[in-house]
Amino acid sequence: MTDDPQPQHRAASYCRQSRGKAKSIDEQAEANRAAAEANGWPLVAEYSDGSSASVYATRTRADWGKVLADIEAQRFEVLILWESSRGDRTLTTWSAMLESCRRAKVRIYVTSHGRAYDMRVDRDWRTLAEDGVDSDYEARKTSGRIRRGHAGAAQSGRPAMGRAAYGLRRLYDPQTGALVGQEADPETSPIVVEIITRVAAADPLNLILNDLNDRGVPGPGGGKWARSTLRTVATNPAYAGRRRHRDVTHPGKWEHLVDPGVFDAAQRVLSDPDRRRMRPGRNRYLLSYVARCGVCGSAMHYKAKAAGRGSPSYVCHERGCLGVRADWLDEFVADVVVARLSRPDVYAALAAVDDAAIRAAKAQAEALRLRLDEHRDSAARPDGISAESLARIEARLAPLIRAAEANARQATIPPQLRQLLDPGADVRQRWDALSVPARKAVIRLLLDVRVRKSPTRGSVVYFDETRVDIKWRDIGPIA
Repeated sequence: MTDDPQPQHRAASYCRQSRGKAKSIDEQAEANRAAAEANGWPLVAEYSDGSSASVYATRTRADWGKVLADIEAQRFEVLILWESSRGDRTLTTWSAMLESCRRAKVRIYVTSHGRAYDMRVDRDWRTLAEDGVDSDYEARKTSGRIRRGHAGAAQSGRPAMGRAAYGLRRLYDPQTGALVGQEADPETSPIVVEIITRVAAADPLNLILNDLNDRGVPGPGGGKWARSTLRTVATNPAYAGRRRHRDVTHPGKWEHLVDPGVFDAAQRVLSDPDRRRMRPGRNRYLLSYVARCGVCGSAMHYKAKAAGRGSPSYVCHERGCLGVRADWLDEFVADVVVARLSRPDVYAALAAVDDAAIRAAKAQAEALRLRLDEHRDSAARPDGISAESLARIEARLAPLIRAAEANARQATIPPQLRQLLDPGADVRQRWDALSVPARKAVIRLLLDVRVRKSPTRGSVVYFDETRVDIKWRDIGPIA
């Protein structure tokens, strides 16, 4: 057996508290200092971290890395830990640390044990190695309980732990203090509704962003709104009364701030690849990059009048094959759309198709989620399926669930079109009240517009109705 650490040996103290409470770390440090003083070891370094030591930790423990480096550099002969689990709760790295101490002849003094361990002594090594196994096992058990708790909370529709999303506030049990739900925050929830409704209506994010900041509306952090923050709000399913966990969406047990159909429409707008490629100027004019050239098929762009001559026009973008006055074409296409949407049978027929399709898609998604939940319950039982089998089942069912949920979203009438179809509404007034991006979205949804050369005047901007070919897209009763 090797000798115990001598009084002249240099010592270093390491403290860790998983929740980062300074008081707990201070108590450990005080006990470690007392141990160093009692044994006559000069304390040459003190290290501390406020994050977890387990394999599941998400924060880096900066000081623990310094401890390991200083062991290798032989900057001290004794490492003082309040208890062995305060070192490393991951078995592989704990074992590597023990081996480093053996090579560097650094003893490990555990304050709660009241003794030093020499890794060159087999029994001492075994004691701390077994402590490492126990610590790793406890960390894994704790992580498993947390994961099951999060999954169970999601499946039951309870809110996620942590700070409430902007626009929502937490509800707690007055007796126990436990989180029981969440509700709309009366001060900020109207802003959430405005953002998602305007995104669903195809308003550009920059337009919404500038409007909020010009009005002095504070962002979630109290400062100005940023584009990334705006998108985060617009894509949070909690506002539609949904709880997302591991790419699976569950119904939440709280009232939605925004109608789920409007929320889904906003997601379609944000994920539209054409929108991502759209330059800001293309959303300022109704048919710019919507109407197409009847000669070559390319998009037509808006061209302002030159040097005060002529009128603003839509011109073939690729080859300049032809042009047409912008105000004439805008008015003609708007009249055609309003006339079609003013038909009294359109709203009822579309709504019936819409509701039936949504119910079918939602029922399919719910059935798949129930199947997945049953497999998860089985995996939690001692005699149930293995974790590997559950992983394979989740990998197979999760895409099917997402596809069914996507089908439900696709079945929803876009909100800008729903606004125009409300029974009893003056469609023309509602059309004029929509923003240009919203009107463009309706036109893209409903029809394809192509402009031909004038049979008598060639490629000039002269207009008559025979120059416009309109093809209605097949979206049910509108066609």
